[in-house]
Amino acid sequence: GISPDALDEEIYAKALRVAASNRHGTSGPAVVVTDSDLRIVAWNDGARTIYGYTQVEMLGKSLAKIPSKVLSSDRSLEEVAKAPWQDKCLQITCNQETRHSKHIETILTLSRFYMDGILAGYTVACKEIKETSAPRESKPMMR
Repeated sequence: GISPDALDEEIYAKALRVAASNRHGTSGPAVVVTDSDLRIVAWNDGARTIYGYTQVEMLGKSLAKIPSKVLSSDRSLEEVAKAPWQDKCLQITCNQETRHSKHIETILTLSRFYMDGILAGYTVACKEIKETSAPRESKPMMR
């Protein structure tokens, strides 16, 4: 994995390029980069604004520190990230909980990035849609 205090500049730059190229204009100011084990290696000011945690507090922590429920399934964000998926990126709507126990609905763009053909990590670009009262029950997504 990537050590947060010695984050390879090349890996970080590539992760941010992947996040930017997969954004499709829907994901917002929060960008979180994890290693292949979903440990946070980068946390920008947008993520601090949305979730209430500083970069210092989040570096090296598991992405699971932010409780997340994917609305189209009963799975956590971590389970979705680790499951096989073919697309370049996934657009996911989640119920998440912030530092101050505020429940929010977010749109996430989840991307994988690779170094030398090996999974190096994930980028999560996030935009808050609205505040919710509490996690709602997930409904099957209609297509």
